[in-house]
Amino acid sequence: MHSDRNIKNIFILSFIVCLLFIIPSLASAVSDAAVHSSTQSVLAVQGKVKNFDQESQVLRLKTSKGNEMSVAIDVNTALVGYSSLQEIEKDQGVKIWYSLQADKKIAIKIERKIEVGC
Repeated sequence: MHSDRNIKNIFILSFIVCLLFIIPSLASAVSDAAVHSSTQSVLAVQGKVKNFDQESQVLRLKTSKGNEMSVAIDVNTALVGYSSLQEIEKDQGVKIWYSLQADKKIAIKIERKIEVGC
């Protein structure tokens, strides 16, 4: 009787440990699947803000390769390192994930790069 109880406890404990490993991976798989379910590819670029027109919601960027590009911002654009669009300023380092929609670059996520200095 006592050994049956130990076997059940070991089985239950093993089951719980397995769940602790499986559940987080399932949660991240859902968000990844949502991103990949789109037929559009997501591209990334980094550089410095050349200017940001708040009225037209277009950010002009000078890339790390020296090229200039414009990216439109919409209501679904995620901001990392910014609490609002008004904080985007000239010469800030940013990384932008975007997709092409009807020959227009639409920002999916804008991340402010950390400025390191003395």
